[in-house]
Parts: sequence; C-alpha cells; structure tokens
Amino acid sequence: MSAPDPHTTDPRRTCRPAAARRSRRRVGAWLALAACALWLSACGAGSAGSARPHAAKRASSVGTPKGRGVPLAERGPSQPQTPQTPPEPDPAEEPAPQGATRVGATAASATPGLYKVQLSPPSKVGDRFRMEVSATLRQVFASRIDGKERRVDTTNRLDVVAVGEVLEVNARGQVLRSAYKIKRCVGTGAKGERELLAEGTTLTVRRNGPKPRMDADSRALSKTDLRWLRLVFSTRTPSYTDQEIFGASGPRRVGDAWTIDTDKAAELLKSSGAVIDPADVSGTTTLVAARPCGKETCLTVTTALSGSQVRLSKVPPTATLLDSGMSGTSRQVFPLKPGAAPTRSDDVFKLHVTVAVPRGDQELEVEARIESRERRVHTPLP
Repeated sequence: MSAPDPHTTDPRRTCRPAAARRSRRRVGAWLALAACALWLSACGAGSAGSARPHAAKRASSVGTPKGRGVPLAERGPSQPQTPQTPPEPDPAEEPAPQGATRVGATAASATPGLYKVQLSPPSKVGDRFRMEVSATLRQVFASRIDGKERRVDTTNRLDVVAVGEVLEVNARGQVLRSAYKIKRCVGTGAKGERELLAEGTTLTVRRNGPKPRMDADSRALSKTDLRWLRLVFSTRTPSYTDQEIFGASGPRRVGDAWTIDTDKAAELLKSSGAVIDPADVSGTTTLVAARPCGKETCLTVTTALSGSQVRLSKVPPTATLLDSGMSGTSRQVFPLKPGAAPTRSDDVFKLHVTVAVPRGDQELEVEARIESRERRVHTPLP
C-alpha cells in the first residue's frame, strides 16, 4: 500500500489529514486534535483490508492490558497515565528577576512575588500581530491481518508567516473573524514543497455563523488546500478558553504547580468526537520562571497532559477498544502584560488507539498513531 499524499482528494482511497482545533493559546489544541485523530482511526478501520481471526487467538500471543477486549459501551474508567515531564527550563531563566511587576509584592522585595498567569487573554477588535508558525503532523496507520501487517506512514508540515488582524470577537474575547496577510505559506509532504498561498494573499478566517469558513482573496479554497491550512488555522471557537482549562484560579509564585480542570478537558474532547472519563485525564501546569524580556517581564509556563481509555463516539456499538492513550507537553513564554512583548510556544501532542471491528466470525484490528508538533511566535504590532 502506498502512503497517501495530502494532495489526494478521493476519501475512498485515503483518510484526510487531521487538523488541530486551534485556540488562541496552543495547549487547548491537544484535546481537539485527539478527536480528529480518533476519527482518522475509524476511517482507517472502515477502509482497511481483510479480516483476521477473532480475539481469542490474538490474546494468546499478546499481553492483555487493563480493560482489553471489552466492548466500548462497557468500558469503565482506568487509572490515568502519569503526565509527561515538560521540557527543562532554560538555565538562563531566573526565578525572580529584578524590576518584575508583582502582585502583592514590590520589585525590591526579597520575598518571591506573586504573578497573574494569563494563558489566554481576551482579544480586541483591531489587534494586529505577526505570526510565524511551523506545524508538523505525522500519521501512522497499521492494519493487522492473519499475522501480516500493512502500514501507512505520512508526515506533513505547514510553515506560515503572516500579519494578522482581529476583525470580530465574542463577549469572552474569543476571535470570531480575522484576516491574515500572507508572507509565506508552504506545505511539505510526500511530493515535496508546495506553495498553498502566494505572498500578498489575504486569508480570511470566519469562526461564526452557520458555516464557518476560510477564504483567500474572497475566493473559495479547494478541499485539499483547506486540509493543509487547518494544520495552523481553525474555523472553530472552543467551548472553553485555555485559561479556563489549564489556568490558575489566582496569582502564583514561580515554582507553583496546579492541576488542570479535567471535567472541562473531557467535555471539550467529547464535543470533538471522542469520549473520555474525567478520571482518566491527568494534567499539571507549572509557572517555571519569570524573567526580563526587554523592558517587560515574561513568564514561562509548562503544561503536561495525559489521558487513557479514549473511546470513539462514532463507531459501531460492537467495536472493541483494545488500547489507547494520549499525552502532550507545552512550553509557553509570554509577557506578564498582555501584548507588551512577543509570545512563544512549543507544543507536542501524541495519541495512539487500537480498535477491533468484528466481521462475521472474524475481526479487523487497526492501529493509529498521531504525533503533532508546533512552534509558534506571535508578535504584537501597533
């Protein structure tokens, strides 16, 4: 089987590339990307080849994790995985810089100060910024048939440099409509590089209305181009902000760590097409450092997220979840005063899922592994 290329548009021959559902801050993309990845696994299960003998034969030669072989509808929660350790902080980052703006402490105080951590400050109409993004998505699909395996492995990368402007927001400060003047927009896949949007093109992204959409210079984009662009741009407004899911309830000191809101995280994932019990989600956010960046103070925040027993919401009720899990890490550097300096993020998300679908007295086993990496620099403009 040859690897599918993102330029292929026939859904009968290949699954479409997954797209992360992007919020203003990058951490919230993990959960929604998990749902897209799970959809891809279902697509793969529906189009793979022959069936294989039922689970009894397989179980004799493969270890059986907790809950393995139980129908999806009967699966109960399991213990969440241990979150991955976020990247180590830069040794040059100091925990208590001179001249930092603090809450409840003066800059000259020897006592470590408290900082207001704003993961997703509200946007305003007229906000302008320069964005530089490199997003990579790797997808590996394997179908196992009578001891034989067929594997498809694809990697796609989208590099974007653009100047953006916020055109419309909702009451919570979430962006509903924005425009981007493209400086560079190049995708790299199995067939090499391809320019998706030429320099000078205006890309308009609408997240409101009955049919959210993207247009380039007021013209509709092809389905192939849209699948590429959704690696970076989103037409969806998340139910919750990153602050509501991953943020702190009050000011924090450098070194403080707090747990994420697992109920909201599970609800966001469910709205995207997957089901996970909040007890199977685990995550921690840490204020790693506060240090000068020019005339401002920048905070470094890391988040580690993991989940187990991720179940598909749109598969036959007889399907069996054999194994699944997701994990992600994020490192963000942003100014204490929103918009006062560039923000930077470096995110990694991984998901794996294995399902079995009965076909008469046989079953088909399909495994999907998704890995998403993104680096983003967001520089405010006057």
